[in-house]
Amino acid sequence: MRRKPSDHYLSLKYPVLLMAELEGGHTALHPDLEGCVSVDEPGREGPREAGAFSQGEALL
Repeated sequence: MRRKPSDHYLSLKYPVLLMAELEGGHTALHPDLEGCVSVDEPGREGPREAGAFSQGEALL
């Protein structure tokens, strides 16, 4: 079986579950990507960073 080019995988869309935390800030979960979680502190822009995970732009 031949591997697809990396552009194919980077173009895939993954669902993101964004949750506001009681203490402030946010948590972003990617149900299709086991262990991929982004947490921010109040006043930060975590949800924007979470989108980077689903676009293949974030470093893990």
